[in-house]
Amino acid sequence: LKYGDGSMGDLDIQGLAMTNAGSTYMYLGIESQSKILEYEWHTSHRIFRSWDLVDFESAGGMGLQSLTFVPTEASPHQGYFYVGNRISGHVYIYEVPLLNNEGTEASAEPTKIWT
Repeated sequence: LKYGDGSMGDLDIQGLAMTNAGSTYMYLGIESQSKILEYEWHTSHRIFRSWDLVDFESAGGMGLQSLTFVPTEASPHQGYFYVGNRISGHVYIYEVPLLNNEGTEASAEPTKIWT
C-alpha cells in the first residue's frame, strides 16, 4: 500500500481498526511513522486523512504495534483509539478528531497512557 505520491515508501502497517461494522473506512496504524491513516476500502481504495500521534514513543522506525477503536459517548469523536507500543509495552489512548474537518493531515493528542 502506498500513500500519496509514494514518498513515504512502503507502509509498515501494524494495526487495523474500524469505528463500526457498517463503516467503509479502516484505520491503519503505521509503525515507522507513528501515524494513523484513514483508508476507504469499499469504493475508492484510497487514503483520505492521516493523524500524527503526538508524544508517541518510537525509535529506529519501531513503536506502534497494535491499534483498536473503543466507542464511547465520553468522546466528542464517538470513541478513542488505543495504540500499543512495541518498545515500552504501554498503551496510549488517543483522541483522534474524526468528526473535524481539519484537512488531510492533522495531529491526535494522547488522553492517557497506561503503563
